[in-house]
Amino acid sequence: MSDNKLLDQIFSIPVGRDSYIIYAPLKKIAFIGNKALINSIFDRCTENKAHDSSLDFLERLDFFKPDTAPIDTYKQSGPVYDSLILFPTNRCNLRCKYCYASSGEETGIEMNLELAKAAMGFLFKSAARKNLKKVYVGFHGGGEPTLNWNLIKESVFLAQKLSSQNNMPVNIGITSNGCWSREVCKFAVRNLSDATISFDGLTEVQNSQRPFANGRGSFNRVYQTLKLLDESDFIYGIRMTATADSVAFLSDSINYICENFNPRVIQVEPVFIQGRAMDNYSEIGKYDTFILEFIKASEITKKKRIQLKYSGARLDTITGRFCSAACRSLIITPDGYVTACIENCSHNHPQSSKYILGTFEKDGTLLIDRDKLNAHVAGTVDEISRCSGCFCKWHCAGDCSIKTLTGNAERCLLNRELTKYQILKKIEDSGGMLWNGKSSSVSIA
Repeated sequence: MSDNKLLDQIFSIPVGRDSYIIYAPLKKIAFIGNKALINSIFDRCTENKAHDSSLDFLERLDFFKPDTAPIDTYKQSGPVYDSLILFPTNRCNLRCKYCYASSGEETGIEMNLELAKAAMGFLFKSAARKNLKKVYVGFHGGGEPTLNWNLIKESVFLAQKLSSQNNMPVNIGITSNGCWSREVCKFAVRNLSDATISFDGLTEVQNSQRPFANGRGSFNRVYQTLKLLDESDFIYGIRMTATADSVAFLSDSINYICENFNPRVIQVEPVFIQGRAMDNYSEIGKYDTFILEFIKASEITKKKRIQLKYSGARLDTITGRFCSAACRSLIITPDGYVTACIENCSHNHPQSSKYILGTFEKDGTLLIDRDKLNAHVAGTVDEISRCSGCFCKWHCAGDCSIKTLTGNAERCLLNRELTKYQILKKIEDSGGMLWNGKSSSVSIA
């Protein structure tokens, strides 16, 4: 980081021989230039050169006025809980080969309804004290939430009741493997705001990577669920995982989804080597194929007007924090522990000492290790030295902390390459010269 605030906000990204993207993320401005233009911009930023008419188009864009970096209010306020995430159970009817939680292998634990009710009451009381306008209740976890179906139903009914009593809107969602009965589908359509369904696409990929506990393929069950949700115009997204075995088929799987279903968004992530993925040699290694397949898939989803996402490449997001889970979400495991991360769902996780923050008691008492919590709240990108000179710093914001605790150079490369692709697409879609995300009325001539 330099002493010049403006220079810290402008980046040059090589794209070819003497060809660079010149990018100001806080201004949402990007264009292609050569070394000579970069040098002119540097001189202008450091006031080492008189007026240069070649930079007039940038002057009209206020390009040389420093912007305010993203302000993170949680460092001053502490956590403000507007979200409750319940893990109803660690049991699972699938044995996904890459499951980060190794779901279904441990002794089954189910959340007690009394605990869920207390947590729901805590959420609405806390939100009312903070004068929040709405709250969110979600079901997730290191197992399949719908296997504790009675808890989900009762929790949903209570959330709706508390919403009415407190005059506070609530959105209710679920992340699930999608192996639903018609009863579950009907309930979801009538009572939930949205859902995220884990589904890997092509029949052979889904059945290989996400089999039932007895080894049978799960494709047909999830296919049926997605069709039922589409028939009801229900809002849902699909979460995909790419492994060493399936990454070469990623665009084909996404094309299959686009041709057969109507999700609002498809999020795809390379497998993270944790849980069963450690035993099944699923790691992609270098991400060249993932990058090529993701770019190919982007063209497919664009035509279908379906959003394609990867969590580390978020050009439309300007933030100093990758994830705000520890700052705004009360995440409770089946046995009442509070975690700062949905992927750290038990003490068996190797990083549980960092992410398990305390307990939530059945009487509604929240017992938290404040030092641990404060460490997560303080975790913004300006505290990460490796990110200081990176053009992605206000997009990926240091990336997912649980995936980068020991450093992950390949994942950083992936984030940069896909973000660079997104910038180039913005320039291309804006006429090929300049992308101005705030306005398109300034002429370069």
